[in-house]
Amino acid sequence: MRNASVYPPSLQQLGQSYDLGISPTAAGAYAQNNASVSTASLSFTVPLFSGFRIHMTLKQLN
Repeated sequence: MRNASVYPPSLQQLGQSYDLGISPTAAGAYAQNNASVSTASLSFTVPLFSGFRIHMTLKQLN
């Protein structure tokens, strides 16, 4: 079984937003404006230096 500290931590996010409403136009009338936005993101964090901890962990796995 692999050690979980070898892999970088990850962060996943999903989101959705709705905007329902009426707003004035340039001509002075009102118009119904509906909008929907969906977002998704995935990020990883990798340390630049961890005191050779990752190297020693990989060496112990072999």
